Amino acid sequence: MKRKGMSFALPLRFPKKKGKRIFEVDFLRGVAIFLMVIIHACYSLGYGIDVFFVLPKDCPEWIKQSQGFFKFIFFAITQPDGAKSMVFSPYGYNLNTNLFCLEAFFAGAFMFLSGISCSFSQSNAKRAIGLAYVSALMTILFETLSAFMGINFHIWLGILHSLAFALIVYSIFDHFFQEWWQHLLFVLPLTAINFFTMLKAYPNNKMLILNPYAAKNVFDWFSNVSGLLVGRFRYGDDYFPPFLITLVVFLGGIVGKTLYKNKKSLLPEDFPTAWAKPIIFIGKHTLIIYLSHQVIIYIILALVLLPMGARIRGF
Repeated sequence: MKRKGMSFALPLRFPKKKGKRIFEVDFLRGVAIFLMVIIHACYSLGYGIDVFFVLPKDCPEWIKQSQGFFKFIFFAITQPDGAKSMVFSPYGYNLNTNLFCLEAFFAGAFMFLSGISCSFSQSNAKRAIGLAYVSALMTILFETLSAFMGINFHIWLGILHSLAFALIVYSIFDHFFQEWWQHLLFVLPLTAINFFTMLKAYPNNKMLILNPYAAKNVFDWFSNVSGLLVGRFRYGDDYFPPFLITLVVFLGGIVGKTLYKNKKSLLPEDFPTAWAKPIIFIGKHTLIIYLSHQVIIYIILALVLLPMGARIRGF
């Protein structure tokens, strides 16, 4: 459309403004995801081989020793009582080794940084729904594999499920209450719930293992579900309490609304960042890397083990 003295360009949609990335948030998120990949690799190279493959009787000794090492590292980092959960170590590893603080740190850091990112975004609900779909597909995938391959591997409330739950709660609350102090008022009772749940659920540093199929009636089922949400019970091979994750996300959101209210980095403008490009790349593409790294690991394992006479379980 043209008029005398001026011209109009009517776009079909307004261009989306590209937000400026915050270096320290992307960097720390990249570090957290990198550490998660390392832990998952330890699981895959230790227990994952037994879950998805059947090794030949004449399996090389170095594979068994490698499995023992990665199982030791995995238990030492992921269990509250560390490597003692292994009960025994055929290769003489120190079962008193406890690195559980590492998983608490990088998983907690990832959730906390997700909360900071939520304070910048106007599309948290969209992200939450998308993540919920991805989580549901992951559950369906492993339930299908368990049924047809007999691997008995379940993920009902893994880290993505609980993060999706937290983002849904955050997006709903933030729609009505945007101020940081309002979020703080919400966090206080949530903190109390998580604190008293931990006192009750961790008398021996262990959560009770719950089989949700064991519910006798609808009231029993709701009791089980509430226990799973707050972390009193656990079920599956990857479990994170949704209420605890929600608390950490909200704490991150409060930091984002206060320290990062201008949506700018706290570092000096001349701070060198070129050295961190690989980690920054990971921090910018966390979901893709999280979803793809296990597939890549098992493809590599198949390429190594199948020529040695191993077979995929169920085939």
